[in-house]
Amino acid sequence: ADPSYPLLPIASITCATLLFLLLAKNIVRKSYNLGVTLLSFWLFWELLTLGINAVVWADNANVRLTVYCDIVSRLQLVTSIAKPACSFIITRKLYNTVVRQSGQYVRHVCLEFFYTHLALPLDYILQRARFIIMEGFGCTSAAAIAGLEFVLIESWRISLPLISVLVYAPRIVLVFYRRNKELNRFLRSNGSVSLDRFFRVIAIACLDIILSLPFGLVDLIISILKYTEGIGPIPFYPGWSIVHKNWSLVLAFRYVNVQAAGTWELINFYFPQWSSTVLGFVIFALFGATEEARATYWR
Repeated sequence: ADPSYPLLPIASITCATLLFLLLAKNIVRKSYNLGVTLLSFWLFWELLTLGINAVVWADNANVRLTVYCDIVSRLQLVTSIAKPACSFIITRKLYNTVVRQSGQYVRHVCLEFFYTHLALPLDYILQRARFIIMEGFGCTSAAAIAGLEFVLIESWRISLPLISVLVYAPRIVLVFYRRNKELNRFLRSNGSVSLDRFFRVIAIACLDIILSLPFGLVDLIISILKYTEGIGPIPFYPGWSIVHKNWSLVLAFRYVNVQAAGTWELINFYFPQWSSTVLGFVIFALFGATEEARATYWR
């Protein structure tokens, strides 16, 4: 069904393998940035399941592997929130570094756990079917379109990058501008935070925000306009009994239906998957292909 097949599964599984190497290297060396490690962890599972899905449902929308789909559809929902949450944690950590605050480790772990696992109970409130099978791409979650969905689920994908951009990023730049030489000396003298590694972490945070924030905003606006033009005003919440009326069913969609929906629907379909793949490759290039990383792989 996917005209680019098998490019997506090859890229996804290759990137997942590289991220696994990076995570293994961090465990062996016991040296890692919490935000980058968490981001790599969630990207690994997302890309691995994307690659498997693209192979199993390459030319069909058959309902199969239902237990696997139950797990993967929830996992994809969690990773969609975990990625901006990790970027938020990265920018918080960078800010704490430049202002020399410490003791934030436990708080960061609690924040990431809260953001990612909050999605599961919230999604069940809006889950209109057990999961959806998309021809060419496999199983995904099936949330009802409602105002409550935008508040409980979609808002995290926009609000967290916005806080990073509007609150922490300007402060980091301002501190660098005012105390550039002092910070350079501090980073060079700090054995756990080298200047080179510091800027690599900044690059990852900026890239993820650039990939997620603009697309998240446009996707939200287009989804609202498309629904209101085709059906009418979006209900805030149709009601528990209406949403879960056919919850046990599994919905299946053909790739031609996505094509018929227009160019934006195709972009909306491909961009999240390829943006995760690009982000994963960049993370490995910055943190998994360094000289010390290559030495660890050889050992």
